[in-house]
Amino acid sequence: MRDHTAYVFDLDGVVRDFAPGDANPAIEAALGLPAGHVAATAFRSELLLPTITGRRSFDAWFDAICTELEHVVPEPARVREHMEAWRMHRGTVVDETVERLESLRSDGHRTYVFTNGTDYVPAELELLGLTRLFDGVLN
Repeated sequence: MRDHTAYVFDLDGVVRDFAPGDANPAIEAALGLPAGHVAATAFRSELLLPTITGRRSFDAWFDAICTELEHVVPEPARVREHMEAWRMHRGTVVDETVERLESLRSDGHRTYVFTNGTDYVPAELELLGLTRLFDGVLN
């Protein structure tokens, strides 16, 4: 049996989690939106698919989400102010996964992160202090 020399980790839900610190409920309350509306808007296929296939930047996706929300809230001028919390929350690290990555790397294994994320993933990894744990990003 051959030993593995490289390990690939999914980013969302494995290396980072968006639930802790989720800004959506506060945004929805402030803008008078029903629960789940921000996520339902952000992840609508016509907004998301161009973003995760490299045809739209994270910034353009954020703008498109805000524009859609501006069409349905009573005070559209407040959308971007409140959505800034969504933009800034790039998830939190999953400690157990970080420990496993550190162990694998200390044993000389190569590690990679795999995701269908946005063009902002490298910056997100840097913000979360995760860049050091990966030999590369497959996005």
